[in-house]
Amino acid sequence: MPILREAFAKFSGSLLGVQVKLNVLVSMGAREAQQTPPLRSVFRFWDKF
Repeated sequence: MPILREAFAKFSGSLLGVQVKLNVLVSMGAREAQQTPPLRSVFRFWDKF
């Protein structure tokens, strides 16, 4: 069923995007955590997306 395959491709594509965003978020958060409380910086970065 092509419709199902297309939906799955879109779903896995967005999942990959979320994964990449999370990785970027974690690395930026880790860098920022040296100056500010980690939780606050993570929330601040989350707002950028």
